[in-house]
Amino acid sequence: MKWSTCGVVLFAVGVIAGCGAKPADTTASIAGQTAATGLESIGAIAATTTVEAATTTAVTTSAVMTTALATTGSVQTCATGLHLVDPDGDGWGDCGSDDVAVNAWLAQAAAEGAGLPVGTACAYPATISSGATAVVACPVENGDGSEGSWSFVLAADSSLQSSASYVETKAAPPPTAPPTLPPTTPAPPPVQPAVSTTDPQFGTCKEAKAHGYGPYYAGQDPEYDWYRDRDNDGVVCE
Repeated sequence: MKWSTCGVVLFAVGVIAGCGAKPADTTASIAGQTAATGLESIGAIAATTTVEAATTTAVTTSAVMTTALATTGSVQTCATGLHLVDPDGDGWGDCGSDDVAVNAWLAQAAAEGAGLPVGTACAYPATISSGATAVVACPVENGDGSEGSWSFVLAADSSLQSSASYVETKAAPPPTAPPTLPPTTPAPPPVQPAVSTTDPQFGTCKEAKAHGYGPYYAGQDPEYDWYRDRDNDGVVCE
């Protein structure tokens, strides 16, 4: 079977204008088209490579930024009682507490009005975060030897959130028994001077009678023996 030049060209490259052209012209046309097609392919590959490189760079940069944010713990919003610390003004930072200074004088007055004994010393915190509370303790030593602690809940504005309550931490020691004294022997009663049962003794019956004493009888009055019984009648100073 015999092919024409036009048929060979159509079979090789598709449609070529000017069927019946010379072989030399046909070859040059095919070479030109091949070269152009090759250049377009190289350009397309280069463009695709550039896009892929740019995409990879962007993804890598995004990953680095995400890692940096995760590492520093930066945030854009904070919970109640906290504020955003943003020194560089980029909208990202760390959360800091809104500390409020405690007014110990106001807190003490409020606590004493809520049951705390007047003058009880308490350990107040220097600051309390806004919206938060703190438990204040007031340890005491009592006169009976017991120990305990008063406590109450204090808000950031130095107001009380609870009444003052007391908890004993150490019981009072038991009372000491009085010392036992040895038994004492009662002192003997004072010796009373002997009471004379006789009348005063005088030199003579005359003197005795002059003082209102006598008579005295023998065997009955001891005063009889003091005086002389002249008539031996058993009576003297009669």
